[in-house]
Amino acid sequence: MLKRTMLLILPAIVACNAQADTVEFCPNPKEIVNTNGVLTVKTESGEGEWFGILPNPARKVTTFDSAIFLTNEKNVDSVGWLRSCAYNTSTGKPQSENQIVDLFYRPEVRPYVPVKLAYPPAWEKSEGELVYFVCRSQDLQGCAFREAK
Repeated sequence: MLKRTMLLILPAIVACNAQADTVEFCPNPKEIVNTNGVLTVKTESGEGEWFGILPNPARKVTTFDSAIFLTNEKNVDSVGWLRSCAYNTSTGKPQSENQIVDLFYRPEVRPYVPVKLAYPPAWEKSEGELVYFVCRSQDLQGCAFREAK
């Protein structure tokens, strides 16, 4: 009886641990859904979604631009939060001016979802009034992170 119970429970335990360690990254522009200017895409874990607003709903998300990671520790290995992933947009017309739109990771969670970078070498430190880290890797999985629970 105990053996059967363990066989039933073990897969659920493993699934929970695997989901908690899901690597997230900026969404592929081709996966972003534009519904009248409201941009959404599911997270890799399926526990939430990315969200953004296009000021001009006729524009289309074309390419990834960058991601910004903020932390109070001023260290790329510390826990912080993802400010956003930024994308270039276009109307598709030859003379159309490029504009940037931000997608926010799980904005329904307040104040923010704490994260830790999964591949710190892809993130460059920028200093000014704030210290932050920018990822411009065109391999979107290069800007990877995990939720820090």
